[in-house]
Amino acid sequence: MRSRFLAGCRVGAAAGLLAAGPVTAFADDYPYSGLFWLAAESDGSGSLDSRCALSFLEQRTDGTWSVYHLDLEEFSWTKAVVYKVVSEGTCQFTPETKVESCMATMDKSFPEGEGKTVYDVVTTTAKDRIDTVMIEAANGWDAVMKDPTNPDVGFPLAYLRCPFSDEALKSRISDVPSTATPDELSALRFPSAELLANPDVALVVQALGGQ
Repeated sequence: MRSRFLAGCRVGAAAGLLAAGPVTAFADDYPYSGLFWLAAESDGSGSLDSRCALSFLEQRTDGTWSVYHLDLEEFSWTKAVVYKVVSEGTCQFTPETKVESCMATMDKSFPEGEGKTVYDVVTTTAKDRIDTVMIEAANGWDAVMKDPTNPDVGFPLAYLRCPFSDEALKSRISDVPSTATPDELSALRFPSAELLANPDVALVVQALGGQ
């Protein structure tokens, strides 16, 4: 379940970490914004350029977000770099507790997660990396802040800023939603060593870096 949800959702979910409830307010100036690749602890940060070339998250300053994936089939035929939306939603940030409450309003990779709220605690913010810990409920922030490295308090996720200009990625976003299957989306979100070594992926990286 977690792998499918992370493939599309801005926050992702470990099994059992979904809690019902709408997000009712949005931040005027979210504490971080930009284009990121969402990494679980086991993913590491290797091949970040290739991973971002395959899938990335756009977090906006008003709290809204979208996740996109590369149309790899289109690129294999036409060599055009095109990104399609996988999921989108909204987040609310509470500065006092550093808790994000995020809801997917549309998710092609995990439709069951639409309309549900997930929570995480922002533990550190830097220019190119945002560290968070997913929690079961908004009131779990205190345990995380006491010891964010404790595996018993939540599931660590990091937002790694993509090493491309915003223009290079955003100018290639299509207004046509993704038609990929959940399994295809998961393969892009959790690329195998074979996919990362695919010559087409290297060509996409080259095209994005050249702008």
